Amino acid sequence: MKKTDEYKAILWHKYLQSGNKEILQRYLHSVAVLNKTEELIERFNLPVDREKARLAAILHDFAKFENEERFIALAHKYDESSAVIKLSPKTWHALLGPYVIMEDLGLKDKQILNAVRWHTTGNIDMDIMAEVIFLADFIDESRIEDYFDEAKTVAKTDFHKAISLKIKQKMEELNDYSQELIDLYNKYAEVKWNF
Repeated sequence: MKKTDEYKAILWHKYLQSGNKEILQRYLHSVAVLNKTEELIERFNLPVDREKARLAAILHDFAKFENEERFIALAHKYDESSAVIKLSPKTWHALLGPYVIMEDLGLKDKQILNAVRWHTTGNIDMDIMAEVIFLADFIDESRIEDYFDEAKTVAKTDFHKAISLKIKQKMEELNDYSQELIDLYNKYAEVKWNF
């Protein structure tokens, strides 16, 4: 497995190939998520493999600039079409990102791939590393809008409550109060430290 700095270079090259005008902003966001991931692990002394967490952080948006045709083809190829295609295309880079990473980079570590998969939507079965990436993606320093402030403040003292604030914001933003999201919110709003 390559080191984080090698994947940073690969990510930048992939973004350049996309021709998207937002590549610098998205790349800087990925680096900021990496920094926030390291900060969260250190602050809360989280029992995660730091190098794997670093890789998940830098690669979490690896599929951000893929085209819709590739996403649809991947969804069908990996039998994800019924679960993914019905969701907002804004989430496809996360939900299908693991397949892009496997095909483009040959990286098959399930823990890294799951952290990438759930960094936008979250999942009731996230492990600690996926939780770190989920939160870091929401509170990194590139996020400057006011609605990130509360979670950034809370993340200084309460890891799980900060996660619940991201879920709450997503529920409000999407006007989605499905039982799945309510259960996810409740898990983190009520969870107590267990490590």
